[in-house]
Amino acid sequence: IAMILGDTEDLSEELKTDFLDSNLYHILSVSGGQVSNIIIGITILFRLLKIHKKIMDVLCIVILIEFMFLTGLTPSIIRACIMCIISLISGLIIRRYDIANSLGISLLIILMNNPFVINSLSVLLSYFGFLGIIVLGSFTIKEVNKVIKNNILRYILNIVISSVAAQIFIFPIIFYVFGTISLTFIFSNLLIIPLSTVITIIGLFILICPLPIFGVVE
Repeated sequence: IAMILGDTEDLSEELKTDFLDSNLYHILSVSGGQVSNIIIGITILFRLLKIHKKIMDVLCIVILIEFMFLTGLTPSIIRACIMCIISLISGLIIRRYDIANSLGISLLIILMNNPFVINSLSVLLSYFGFLGIIVLGSFTIKEVNKVIKNNILRYILNIVISSVAAQIFIFPIIFYVFGTISLTFIFSNLLIIPLSTVITIIGLFILICPLPIFGVVE
């Protein structure tokens, strides 16, 4: 529930501290990664049902809007959902998707609702982290993908590059707020990102259609 909806109420303080110390707290705060996983899960389901792509995109937009309200309209989830919605709309109207403008539009919408949220930790971490991936990560990943042909090695390197790029931009914020930083983030993210993708997608299906497989997921 924490990983899908961002509700950490039932987690112990000790467990939260462990996530924080290992630079994995972002797994518990719903953001772009979870939204991407949810879109992947929905897309898999709709393809199995043989739903037309344009209808699928419209349904995804509706689900994302509902998901924003379901998770309490937190800034990080609004950013991720709005960027996904803009991407889907650009496909529907056959226009090129610009990730930088999309990021700016999402921030503008959040600040129009509450300008003071610019000082909140969730906004700073969400936007600076994603900015790091755009500025440093995307270019590096593109160059690496040209050289590396092995898909598994590509996938591993892409995770490492994205993690490092995001962490470089959010290190100053984390250090200023918490007074500590962890250098184990590369290894922890490398292990947790593939696993969290599987858990989030299975968890989403359980929320949509409850099945007696909680033991397996655990």
